[in-house]
Amino acid sequence: MATTNNNIVVVMIPLPAQGHLQPLLELARRILSSSNFTIPVHYAGSTTHLRQAQSRAHGWDPLTTPNLHFSEFQMPTLDNIPPDSNDFYPSNLIPSFYAALEFRQPVADLVKNLSAADKFRRVVVIHDILMSWVVQDVITIPNTEMYFFHAVSALDVCSRILEAKLNPDPVTPPADVAEILQELACMEPGSDSPPPLMVKYVEKQMSCAVNYGGRNIFSTCRPIDGIYLDLMQQAFKSYDEHWKTWGLGLFMNPLEMDQNIKKDTTSTPPRHHLLQWLDKQEPNSVLLVSFGSAASFTDEQIRELALGLEQSQQKFIWVLKEADRANVFAENINGGSSTRAFVLPEGYEKRAEGRGIVERGWAPQLEVLGHASTGGYLCHCGWNSVMESISMGVPIAAWPLHTDHPRTALLLIKGLKIGIYVRDWAHRNELVKAETIHNAVKILMDSTEGEKLRQKAAELKDTVKASFMDGGATKKDIESFMSYITR
Repeated sequence: MATTNNNIVVVMIPLPAQGHLQPLLELARRILSSSNFTIPVHYAGSTTHLRQAQSRAHGWDPLTTPNLHFSEFQMPTLDNIPPDSNDFYPSNLIPSFYAALEFRQPVADLVKNLSAADKFRRVVVIHDILMSWVVQDVITIPNTEMYFFHAVSALDVCSRILEAKLNPDPVTPPADVAEILQELACMEPGSDSPPPLMVKYVEKQMSCAVNYGGRNIFSTCRPIDGIYLDLMQQAFKSYDEHWKTWGLGLFMNPLEMDQNIKKDTTSTPPRHHLLQWLDKQEPNSVLLVSFGSAASFTDEQIRELALGLEQSQQKFIWVLKEADRANVFAENINGGSSTRAFVLPEGYEKRAEGRGIVERGWAPQLEVLGHASTGGYLCHCGWNSVMESISMGVPIAAWPLHTDHPRTALLLIKGLKIGIYVRDWAHRNELVKAETIHNAVKILMDSTEGEKLRQKAAELKDTVKASFMDGGATKKDIESFMSYITR
């Protein structure tokens, strides 16, 4: 049982976007569950984004979790504009990132108050690397330590460091890793960059990040891309104690992996209709199709996807809903419905009855991926989605859309060998035709190659799960991190 420790307190500053909010909140839970002491955690952000993270927590209630505190900051009111179906990147969320720059003073005040409290000898500030400008005043506050949080793969960060030649020390990657890094280095320059307004935002954050040392927490674990954690450590070895890397994930499926975390059993909600449908299907026979919380497609691309799934004659669950807006709880700027009306080919859902479901509402993605009837996942290669799929042992049909996605796709296909391309990065600006989608789905779901991918994915799941057990690589990283912040 944990004992009280009045020496350490943790403050978390997430970027206000779903792919960043949730893993940092899950890290808060892991810290609360992993220590022999009671370490208070303060998770800070706007009222809306705190509510978003709380409402999307899986299998636990953040609001009733002891020693987890939420610090609410005021954010300027934003037009709650819908996503642009012609823009793969969630550009409609960028204004909320700029609005979060207003958190600079509230963050400094929060940390100062905790630092001044007699009961804390150290304030550990874990901030998304894309909130580095916001925390710039923390470095001057006594008794504080700053830690970067990376909501992407270690491969993504490592490859960008090496491409930009930011490493002070040389690295010697293994031959297979060197091949992947070389392929990434040969990508069209700037092809995976965000829109100019986001580039400007990132540059603003990086201008401050260089001053904060090198304590890095990654939303990954060593069985997935530990070689890249090691390469980064090698690249900055001359920094000695000033450069640290920990792989403390998976964060998106803690119940499956971390034996210290207990499931909330206070209520048993009715079984979701998608799971009831899956109960009636054969093992590994259903493809989940979902593009996360921030992706948008044109009507033309949605039609091609619909036809490709139909032509494949494979069973599927297709989660088809509008991408997130800045405020996921509010109506749109005109006061109308916040849900886009997706138009499918005439009679499509009637023809798909018994073989496929188009889900326009919330779907229990982890449970769907974990169901024995689910045998594949067609997705955009967002890091949280990938981690969920890996945790459930499900191979991926990769359709990378922007920024970190093409690097993640390469990790899945060339590194971990648990995926295939639907559309590779070289053809990113082209309409993906129904025939291409049909062919990829058939390979993943109905071929010898697909069976090999499922076997490989199942093996990786077991390896990842074992790494959380006593003596495992991830358990050691968690213990190392907890020992470091409480030293």
